[in-house]
Amino acid sequence: MEPGEWGAITSFRRGDVPFARAYIRDADGRRRLVEARGTSADSARRNLLKKLRERVLPASGGTLTGASTVGELAGYWLDEKAASVSDQTLNGYRDIWSRICAPHLGELLIREVRTGTLDLFFKRTAKVAPSRARSARVVCSGMFSLAVRLDLITTNPVTDARVVNRSRSRAPVRALTPGEFAAARAAIARYCGSGVDQSPKTTMGPQPSHLLEDILTVLIATGARIGEVLALRWEDLHLDTTPPTLVIDATLVVPRFKGDSLRRQNSRKGNAPALTVTLPDFALAAFRRRLDSAPTSPRSTDPVFVTTTGNWVSPSNVRRAWRAALGAELAWVTPHSMRRTVASAIRLEYGLEGAQMQLGHSSSRVTEAHYIQRTNVAPDMTSALMTFAPRGDQSHE
Repeated sequence: MEPGEWGAITSFRRGDVPFARAYIRDADGRRRLVEARGTSADSARRNLLKKLRERVLPASGGTLTGASTVGELAGYWLDEKAASVSDQTLNGYRDIWSRICAPHLGELLIREVRTGTLDLFFKRTAKVAPSRARSARVVCSGMFSLAVRLDLITTNPVTDARVVNRSRSRAPVRALTPGEFAAARAAIARYCGSGVDQSPKTTMGPQPSHLLEDILTVLIATGARIGEVLALRWEDLHLDTTPPTLVIDATLVVPRFKGDSLRRQNSRKGNAPALTVTLPDFALAAFRRRLDSAPTSPRSTDPVFVTTTGNWVSPSNVRRAWRAALGAELAWVTPHSMRRTVASAIRLEYGLEGAQMQLGHSSSRVTEAHYIQRTNVAPDMTSALMTFAPRGDQSHE
């Protein structure tokens, strides 16, 4: 017999229970006996045929079958995605699967998962956090689409499963006013000059120094993401050109799993192309202070922002120190607030397209929806409305 083929089916009884059995040659070449029971000889035979068919391995599916677990499908899908997505995106998928999906779906067999199974899972997850349910749906959709492609199932059960979103309005984009930014900068300056780490864990993260001040300066001078700023190397800076510029072409990937380490990903978020931005004069002082604070002359490939041990500075540790510096009064201000502040300021002077180009977005819709603070004061346009004034009122003519 070829792998996946079975021999003659025979019927027998154990006591009063009908059974059917046959030998099958599995994909590993071994010959095994398979049995099934039923309420009659015919039903036992039908049940056996079902079991035998489910043992047949699809040619394109490797070691996966309809009797494989959803956890095995997830591992296969993640291995396949590793070749087409960035490390950061892959880590996100792995995190969603292991933290949200695996506890509820991992031990189910692929053939056992129905639309109702996933619909109930998404709804229960949405009650805790709608964003988790949406993320879980993305991962499950990809996994079961792969199962369809490998002929393990005929239709994707995610297609008709719905994520019920609790109605809530999106928080408006908030950029810092010049006064609010001055207060935030002063708070960070006090923290950096105090010599006292106010955060819970004094052994982690950037200790009080000018490091946090310089990070703030580069964030507000570029509009870059915190991971992009911390991934800068000296070869990315061109401070002696006219005008001075820097190239943003990487980001730091934060470890999500035990054994992972902080590393530099040589591409921006979403594999976006490298972005060159012009630096305002006040940013040069921050970079020169970084250069002066280096214990030795840095190489071109060394990080601009570096720990005392010579490693990359973790975005998580920067956020921790940032929260300790700003306190409760300015708790709403995050490193990402600087990106919104830059976009809103540039839009006022250079328009939406200027803000889009500074942030490196492929579409102005993303910039406008997520990074531009709306202005709710309309200009004086009463002259146009005077068309509708009562005829006797000529005071504005």
